[in-house]
Amino acid sequence: MRRSCFAILSAILLCLSSCSKNGTNIDKEIAVYYGVSSYAMFEAEQQDINFILNQYRSLTFTQTKQPFSFSTAFHVVINQGEETLARFFVDENNIFWINDSYYQVQTGSFDYQFLKKLYENSYQKAMKG
Repeated sequence: MRRSCFAILSAILLCLSSCSKNGTNIDKEIAVYYGVSSYAMFEAEQQDINFILNQYRSLTFTQTKQPFSFSTAFHVVINQGEETLARFFVDENNIFWINDSYYQVQTGSFDYQFLKKLYENSYQKAMKG
């Protein structure tokens, strides 16, 4: 009887833990805006979203006074469910604008060209209808 109760309780806890809003079975979503363009990208393959997110998370930054180019900047927001995983601006010189401060990459690298190509491919697909 004790084992049956333990097994049932374990099964219930396992089910409840899989219902968590932070569960890994929830797809990540991305929104990417570019410069002053009116087009915004809202869809990408999960592997591409993960690539961008993992690159960003691996970076370390140092504050900078280098100029930031809003005309070449991407604004990236990555969410999973209701949780924001990343929110940043990055320009063509890999200067980041995060929380009202400007940063340059100290360690790691961010593939701006990958993000640009992803955005441009999405734009071309949208224009073809």
